[in-house]
Amino acid sequence: MKSDRIRKNGIYYAAVTAIVLAAVVVLNLIAASLPAGFTVFDVTDAKLYSVGETTKELLGSLRDDVTLNLITQTGMEDKVLLKLLEQYDAESEHVHTVVIDAVAEPTFAAQYTDEQVPLNSVIAVCGSRSRVISNTDIYQYTSYYASSPDYFDGEGQITSAVAGVTGDSGAVVYYTSGHGEFALGAEMTDALKKANVEVKELNLLGSEIPGDCTALIAFAPTQDFTAGEAEKVVNYLENGGHALLVTVPKIWSGSETPVFDTIFGSYGITRSEGVILEGSGNYNQIPYLIVPQVSSSAEAVSGLENKNILAGLAEAAVTEHGGEEDDETFSVLQLLTSSEDSYLKTALDGSLDKEKGDETGPFAAGVAVEQTFSEDSDGTPDVGEAEKEEAGEDEQKATKLLYFTTPCLFSAEALSELIWQSADLPEGNDALFSAAVRYLTDQEVSISVAPKSLSVPQTTVSAGAVALCGNLFMILLPCAVLAGGFAVWFRRRRR
Repeated sequence: MKSDRIRKNGIYYAAVTAIVLAAVVVLNLIAASLPAGFTVFDVTDAKLYSVGETTKELLGSLRDDVTLNLITQTGMEDKVLLKLLEQYDAESEHVHTVVIDAVAEPTFAAQYTDEQVPLNSVIAVCGSRSRVISNTDIYQYTSYYASSPDYFDGEGQITSAVAGVTGDSGAVVYYTSGHGEFALGAEMTDALKKANVEVKELNLLGSEIPGDCTALIAFAPTQDFTAGEAEKVVNYLENGGHALLVTVPKIWSGSETPVFDTIFGSYGITRSEGVILEGSGNYNQIPYLIVPQVSSSAEAVSGLENKNILAGLAEAAVTEHGGEEDDETFSVLQLLTSSEDSYLKTALDGSLDKEKGDETGPFAAGVAVEQTFSEDSDGTPDVGEAEKEEAGEDEQKATKLLYFTTPCLFSAEALSELIWQSADLPEGNDALFSAAVRYLTDQEVSISVAPKSLSVPQTTVSAGAVALCGNLFMILLPCAVLAGGFAVWFRRRRR
């Protein structure tokens, strides 16, 4: 009887052990088949493998399938980029990542571009539309001489590409040339690209503003417009055009642009003779680098109230009434304002301290002009009638003009030139330009994801620790179960 009981107990414990082992195997198989979003944990301080809410919203709205092709070579895969792509797979059933070996398939990239594609680049494809994301855009350097990248822009570039191949904003932005304009900074061109906006150069001296112009940018001209060029811009705005105008402070450039100034002057806006200096100790230590307050009510800067924005050597944008203006036909809203302790200086070769006679703030470093009207059947703008019900079937138009008084708001190159050393723009400045693009191109959502800094430690868990955990659950744990079962069986058998 005792031997029968021992035999039954042995069979029982053997069965339990077999069930536990089978459960471990099944769990491992299930875990291996789960999406990366459930099995890969981002322990990097910069969250390199994670995607943010902007990306999740875009992926959640997809209706078409997108293939993200990682162009690489076996054994040379960028692990960071590959793990990030797996997160896109995990977030949407419409996104699929495929690893392409450039050696095994040397002509693959040629289907989508005539240019050489560096290893560990990505080609996003949706139907007949595609976009190449070069590895040189994913990893960004702040200095030409840097030996390693400073920023990882994988999410920003990939999310923008997905948005670009699945939908087209249809927006075309023209930027003026021929007047010594500052070059559009890298941050600006990147923001325009991420917003899926087509960018074209425009010389107004010999051309009219094209009919497909969604928005016009005149970025800090140092030479004046002709009367004819200024008239073209004014007429464009009066017929519902959108524009971003940026001026260079006279103290900086040493020249004036009175004809160009008539464009925003037609809306009662002028610029001060001096530049804004900040007197508050709570702001930057360099007086002419100010951190303006952002309007909480203007649509053009909506959501930027808590962003730190740096304005360097900015003049004051002055309206006819010295503040916000609400005309019968248009309104002027202050977007960026200095503190009450700020003051104006007409020269920077003397004392920068506030002196008797210096005009005191607050001052506006950026303003928005908004004008809504209907157009009669004969094509004549019926200004001020847009809000009236009797406008009926008349076409609704809206003029949008953003005016800022320093190029340092949007260009790191301009800021670096001003302070005589290499400088990066704060994240708030990049967000400001992205918001301006969204506002001027009438996009409800602007796909803009900021690059992630690589200057912080990349991981808080070593590769050895990860391997140890894997071995623990795949090998050591089952062995421990077996050893425990054997010990119990052996002890009971000796009784």
